[in-house]
Amino acid sequence: MKNILSNFPYLFILCLVFFDFCSSDSKKWIEEKYENGNIKRRYYKINDLVQDTMREFYNTGELKAIYLFKDGKQHGCATRYYKSGELEEVQYFEFGLQQLGDTVFYKNGRIKFTAEMKDDKKNGYFRRHSEFTDSVELEQLFRNDTIVIYTDSEEKE
Repeated sequence: MKNILSNFPYLFILCLVFFDFCSSDSKKWIEEKYENGNIKRRYYKINDLVQDTMREFYNTGELKAIYLFKDGKQHGCATRYYKSGELEEVQYFEFGLQQLGDTVFYKNGRIKFTAEMKDDKKNGYFRRHSEFTDSVELEQLFRNDTIVIYTDSEEKE
């Protein structure tokens, strides 16, 4: 018994290596490319399902988006970027359905749109903001993707 316990760390490492070797067929690193050879999309597939982080790039090489996946479905924060590098959009997903907020930004960093989401539908306020001032240009209240209340900045004056 003492001999087996003294070799336990080595047996444990050997089992991990064996397990990784056996499961390596189900884990694939995928790189999709543009015709010019630049990377278009890079992600993992495990058992034919997208898993973990997917990165998407413009055909000139700049980062376009980062998406998180769990069991083949978007899950977590998704971010998109303008070609120049500024943040363009932030979304949240739970098991493939858009939840919570969706925020789109102007290139100058100011908020362009905000939307409250539930199960891939607008549920709550959708607001369009001015690019150069702190004013809201349009405000709509949604329930299950249907407008309940509509107000634009001209109506407020």
